[in-house]
Amino acid sequence: MSKLIRSFGFAFEGIHHALRHNQNLQIHFLAVFVVIVAAWFYKVSHIEQAILTVTILVALSAEMINTSLEEM
Repeated sequence: MSKLIRSFGFAFEGIHHALRHNQNLQIHFLAVFVVIVAAWFYKVSHIEQAILTVTILVALSAEMINTSLEEM
């Protein structure tokens, strides 16, 4: 079980590192915040929230993969 917890620790450390050093990812996280607030304000349905969540995760993952490839 400790390997799993350690793996998540490394993942969160990587996200933190990317947020500190990547301006585009910071902008993406700001956009995510705006979208979440707008979704709350407009009271979107549960299915729409699920779609937004998946879309947000895909976009952030793609940005992080793109950044890692650019830095290599």
